[in-house]
Amino acid sequence: MHNFFTALGFLTRIHVKNSKTCTAQEFSASVVYFPWVGIMIGSFLAIAHKLCLYLQLPNFLQGVVLIFWEICLTGTLLLDGFMDTSDGIFSARNRDKMLIIMKDSHVGANAVIALVLLILFKLSFYLAIGEEQLTCALFAMPLVTKVLLVFFINNFSSARPDGLGALFQQSSTIFSNIMATVLSFGGLILLGLPYLLAGIITFVLGWILAKYIASILGGLTGDTYGFLTECSGIIFLASLYFLLRVGAGN
Repeated sequence: MHNFFTALGFLTRIHVKNSKTCTAQEFSASVVYFPWVGIMIGSFLAIAHKLCLYLQLPNFLQGVVLIFWEICLTGTLLLDGFMDTSDGIFSARNRDKMLIIMKDSHVGANAVIALVLLILFKLSFYLAIGEEQLTCALFAMPLVTKVLLVFFINNFSSARPDGLGALFQQSSTIFSNIMATVLSFGGLILLGLPYLLAGIITFVLGWILAKYIASILGGLTGDTYGFLTECSGIIFLASLYFLLRVGAGN
């Protein structure tokens, strides 16, 4: 449970233990528990959606509340990485300059535009997916993205030897890949075929995106983990939306 609480404190604002006292080895060993934290986040989002339905909130307000609740629950760590990566890879500079830009605490235009588009896409898919399907989607999305995060950490080299990516890779194991796969496929199969197919599509496209970013930067960084996680969430919602539409058409 010790490593689970470390993962929980890193990926959410729920701090059972003081993360400042964690060693590098403890942070690295917590990676295997990322999918379990994804299940917890998904459960909280699904419950929040059910509460919105019970209160009969307008659809647009429901979407805003869900995004607000997700940010309150998970914090802005991954969003910060998403914005930093957007500033770097969209700067049209060389690799070294990109890494410098990503490490800079200042926010550029690319980051702001990317964040606005991310929120708009997420809100649009929340409104487009049916109410019952959205509850399941909200549960599945964090699970899928955290499983992918495990694979990104375990299977891509770090662009910075002294960065967060390298820190997490210290305890990289095949076991964490296997556990993540079992949890992901097991949960998605229980939810139904559209969710399983959306998960597979997200894995494939997320992996392609990770390979592309790694080719640009010479590996992945802590910031790119945030970028890939947020993009994978949108890919999952988009895939699920179109799969559900195809199913409805049949």
